[in-house]
Amino acid sequence: MSNYIVSINERMASGRVFLNYLKSLSETSNYVDIAVYSKIESPYNPEFVDEIKRSMKSKGKSIKLEDLWK
Repeated sequence: MSNYIVSINERMASGRVFLNYLKSLSETSNYVDIAVYSKIESPYNPEFVDEIKRSMKSKGKSIKLEDLWK
């Protein structure tokens, strides 16, 4: 058995039709299971993302060449 993750846009008519088709397959047979994942977690650390956003807003700093790798 293989597992697949499929993102379906339920706002589109074709997405709703496809989802209804998958639901009908899961109800009538044993070879399709539907597991709903409502939230896809970001692989990024939120603290790191906040730090990057803050640094993008700053004007920058001047660092001496000798202090660069300290």
